Amino acid sequence: MRLSLAYRPVSSKWIHLNRFDYKYSERVDGTGDAQQQRKLINNWKANYMPNRRNQLAFSYGVKYVLDTYDETEYKGLTHSVGTEYRFDITPRWDIGAHADVLYSAKAGNRLYSYGIATGYNLVKNLWISVGYNLSGFRDDDFSGAEYTGEGPYLKLRFKFDQNSVGLGRR
Repeated sequence: MRLSLAYRPVSSKWIHLNRFDYKYSERVDGTGDAQQQRKLINNWKANYMPNRRNQLAFSYGVKYVLDTYDETEYKGLTHSVGTEYRFDITPRWDIGAHADVLYSAKAGNRLYSYGIATGYNLVKNLWISVGYNLSGFRDDDFSGAEYTGEGPYLKLRFKFDQNSVGLGRR
């Protein structure tokens, strides 16, 4: 189950996006042991553009997991916090840097991801970025579109809205 909200006022320098997921899975393994997993996951993103050339993004995610293995319950809370800065060198080129931390409260574990990227506007509304993370981690509930894994990556960003498909004001 998923619930998403977006707040993008025309006159504001801020954009807010929030997504809440509830995930449930159940299975019985070959020995007859029942396994259930329930996850509550919230991902919030904010984007601030003080002017046309600078952009600062923030993210915060929290995940509560309850696993049941043969009637024994295991639970845990995980947080993901990140920030990214992008600067438009020219109208077609940008550079940026980002840092993220994944923190498991119960285990006291911390994983980090940080890196740099450059992007190029291929055509209107389509950017391609090439980046490299010096350190990284993977968590499918938080990392889906964040490119937090260690090493090189390639990312395409496409703006798709009512204006790009011809449904906007005329």
